[in-house]
Amino acid sequence: MKIVIISDIHEDYSSLKIAARIIEQKKCDMIICLGDIVGFSVPYYDYLYSRNASKCIQWVKSNCKYVLSGNHDLYAVKKTPISKVREFVFPQNWYQLSFHERIMFSKNNIWLYEDNELSALISDEEKDYLYHLPEYMCVEIDNRKCLLSHFIYPDLSGSYKMFLFDIKGLTNHLDYMAENNCTLGFSGHMHYEGFSKLLGDDLIKIGFGKKTYLNTFDWVSVPAISNSKNNNGFIIWDTQKKFIEPISLRKKFTII
Repeated sequence: MKIVIISDIHEDYSSLKIAARIIEQKKCDMIICLGDIVGFSVPYYDYLYSRNASKCIQWVKSNCKYVLSGNHDLYAVKKTPISKVREFVFPQNWYQLSFHERIMFSKNNIWLYEDNELSALISDEEKDYLYHLPEYMCVEIDNRKCLLSHFIYPDLSGSYKMFLFDIKGLTNHLDYMAENNCTLGFSGHMHYEGFSKLLGDDLIKIGFGKKTYLNTFDWVSVPAISNSKNNNGFIIWDTQKKFIEPISLRKKFTII
């Protein structure tokens, strides 16, 4: 099987259409979305006039077998994470607090969005769809049990202001995978150029255009669909040949 794994669309429908064309050409069997379908942050993206949260949601809903919620999806529907967010506990009135009260309450450790993010222009039905998306899943794909998450345990939704820089930061997530009998994990959120994965006792970044074989126990962080300063794309997991291939979207395609 050829499994496509996408993440971090952030309302970039133009890039999503390019990805869809490539996915069709490569005759892939399944698509997985790891969240952040919506969430347009003005300082980071320059596709203001082509962004389309509604069309992105409809495409994901129609084409993806497994879909997760990311931190920006949660914000769009004013939902606090159900899964653990490190040591932080969200109060029940989180979204009734002012922006500055939430900064103080969280000691500025939780992502807040009103200072740079435009509201997602979506219907009530689309909001309901986002609201009921899970924050992580354990699924079996071609005899491998996989942990799918937007980010890493103990912050599976990506709501905490923390990024992953080395293998030490991944330890808790790898333990969480093992506890759930998962031998393979996929996460998004990091907007890597290419992807990151395990290599022995280390964590390595691998650029676009380089196929890499999976280990018997492995974790992969996938690139973003959204077009920003980092090269954007997605990955294809070939379950028979047991390799990961990152696909870049920064190519010249004609979209009709």
